[in-house]
Amino acid sequence: MKSLLLHSLIISTIIFTGCNTQSTDDDSGGANANTQVSNDTQTNDSAACTQDYFDSTISISLNSCVSCHSSGGDAKNTDLVLLSPVADNKLGNYNILKTYIESPNSELVEKGSGEVSHAGGTQLAGTAKENMKQFVNYVKGSETCVSQSQSDSLINAAVALLSPAKTLRSASYKIQGKSPSSDDVDSVSKIEDIDAKLDAYMQTDAFYDWLRLSFNDFLLTDFYTPGRNAEDLLSSNDFPSRRWYDDFDDGEYSRLRYYTNYAISREPIELMLHVIKEDRPFSEILTADYVMVNPFSARTYNIDIDGFTYVHELNVTREYIEEKYPQDWLKEAKIDGIPHAGIFTTITFLNRFPSTDTNLDRHRSSKTQLFFLDTDILGLANRPINSNEVLSDTATWTNPNCTVCHNVMEPISSAFKNWDNRGRYMPGFRGDATQAAGISLEKKAPADASNNLLQWLSGEIVKDDRFAKSSVKIFYKAILGREAIKKPLVDDMEYVEKLQVYNYENAILDGIKEKFIASGMNAKVIIKELIKSPLFRATSTTSSNTVLSETLGQAKLITPENLNRKIYDVMGYYWNRYMGQQDSDNNNTANHRLLRDDNYKILYGGINSGSISTRIDELNGVMANVQMRMALQMSCYPVARDFFFPADKRKLFPYVSTTLEPENEFFIAAIKKNIQYLHKHILGEELADSDEELEKTYQLFLDTYNDGKLRILNSSESKQLMDECDVHYDPVTREGLWTDRPDERVYRDPNYIIRSWQVVVAYLLSDFKFVYENSAE
Repeated sequence: MKSLLLHSLIISTIIFTGCNTQSTDDDSGGANANTQVSNDTQTNDSAACTQDYFDSTISISLNSCVSCHSSGGDAKNTDLVLLSPVADNKLGNYNILKTYIESPNSELVEKGSGEVSHAGGTQLAGTAKENMKQFVNYVKGSETCVSQSQSDSLINAAVALLSPAKTLRSASYKIQGKSPSSDDVDSVSKIEDIDAKLDAYMQTDAFYDWLRLSFNDFLLTDFYTPGRNAEDLLSSNDFPSRRWYDDFDDGEYSRLRYYTNYAISREPIELMLHVIKEDRPFSEILTADYVMVNPFSARTYNIDIDGFTYVHELNVTREYIEEKYPQDWLKEAKIDGIPHAGIFTTITFLNRFPSTDTNLDRHRSSKTQLFFLDTDILGLANRPINSNEVLSDTATWTNPNCTVCHNVMEPISSAFKNWDNRGRYMPGFRGDATQAAGISLEKKAPADASNNLLQWLSGEIVKDDRFAKSSVKIFYKAILGREAIKKPLVDDMEYVEKLQVYNYENAILDGIKEKFIASGMNAKVIIKELIKSPLFRATSTTSSNTVLSETLGQAKLITPENLNRKIYDVMGYYWNRYMGQQDSDNNNTANHRLLRDDNYKILYGGINSGSISTRIDELNGVMANVQMRMALQMSCYPVARDFFFPADKRKLFPYVSTTLEPENEFFIAAIKKNIQYLHKHILGEELADSDEELEKTYQLFLDTYNDGKLRILNSSESKQLMDECDVHYDPVTREGLWTDRPDERVYRDPNYIIRSWQVVVAYLLSDFKFVYENSAE
């Protein structure tokens, strides 16, 4: 198999060279002729940059030195005496250290790292040592320090990007779970060409299935979907018809209860999908003055919409009900007495992020700010707290250790005070709110909003610039599978590298945010711009900034749900619990191994929205075994099944047959042509006739064929496929093939051809490019 390193280094476009240090040699002519600066300017910029580098990176390292190398320390009589405290004497210590480095025979790095004798022992190791070496090079002039603004532009120049066609393929798998058509790929020559294709993909049901999963990753309201009775979260006093189906017979009761629970549990997510589908401003997810209901949940809320709300009929079949009243048939509706505020006032949001009489809605406030105001409350104060300082009853109002968070949190907490701990609307419920309701201490809610505080808050949030930034980050996580990089703390040993990457990424996100706002907050604009950005398309970088190479592009395990869709796209068959049996069970998602909590979904890093709420995206031993099991099982029956169909109807083998052996040049050419087809179909690789990867895969086929055929001749191997792999039902009509159509049954393999192809398919299905979302060309 190809190594991950090889995949990460494949480049589709010309790489523009750039790095974080520059040679002092003059490079004139060409495009650079217009950007040259005088040597004096370069020298001044370099000196300022070197001092900045000292302030942000080196000064921290001196804390371990100053205890000895100070006027009162053991090393007070040496050539290096620093000023203390370090934090208050950066300029003085910069000049002292610079003078010491410039002195003859100075050995700062060598002594600090213990390479030569040093009474203080080893004080510089790892990143600290490398940072100090960098600073010494800057001072001595062997390298020129580059300012932050220059460094940002160099990072940009150092990133190579996926080709437009490869970008489209990767995006298509991401948002609709299948590869683009050949016509779509052929029509894309520049990156702007993919906009129209993405617009089309964003009209498909598969796109909204992907969004549904992505939104649930942070809302976690699918916790209630499997039948945990979301309707029971509602107060029977407010909604006496919440269990309207209780009087029906067992069969009907179970179905009607399931349909009702389905809609109520997914109210927040379905609202988000509805807003996007209708091309409405994304802000409506918070400002919507309605809730989404289906024909069954409408009964719970006592909402009667003629021709929509479910009406019971006697002696009708389940199929009749599902056709007349689809469970995913949704409409906007207003519930009497509820001041709707989009997601905030849905029962499952309020219960998934509940409150208590001591928490006082602070949990809801922190999630509101994390999701929609780009503010992580828990990250506002990174400091130890002396417990003796917070014993006062009013510490959260008066103690600076507390107010740094609570002054931000409390106003929004108080905006939830009309909703009780279980999400019931009860005006005045939280009479003991600690602060006046508002979006901040400075921006308080008006008196006339006392009964509809969340409506007022929603309106304020969507006008805040942070809402637009949060919206971009919601889709950033959905598309890239990781959080946007946070601004590093100044005491981070990789502060400079992380700050460069943060500034670079943040500039891209700010640009997308502005386009999102200009579009009237159309969420689809964010999706398209993220996909076209280097954040999605990066394949490699020549920058020496290791944080950059770890941040850009795609190199992430495909989620179990998306892998399930990808398997079906390439194989025409789902990985299910009943491989080789009648195909009637294949489309039943309840049988899909990667969608079942009790099968491989959780083992492969998925979530259940309850006890497991964070995905695992780094491969472990169990997950690697799941990958191999998938590759082996999906190369068993599905391969034989593909040979059941005529060549022009096959997904995998359009150029070969079960009797085509590598006996002559013509047959070998056909086999290699099908291998090229499989590499493109499964991995998206275009292999030339001379490509060594083509030869490796062919050799795998040939070795398997020769070994298997020899064992058949020695009677140590059967001439038939394993029972799990043979085709004894018609995949289309589901009729048995044993008696009436025995010649169509695919079970004999006397020359080991089918099994050789099974090995090839297993090899490709376990490849990095198949099981990872990646930016490899």
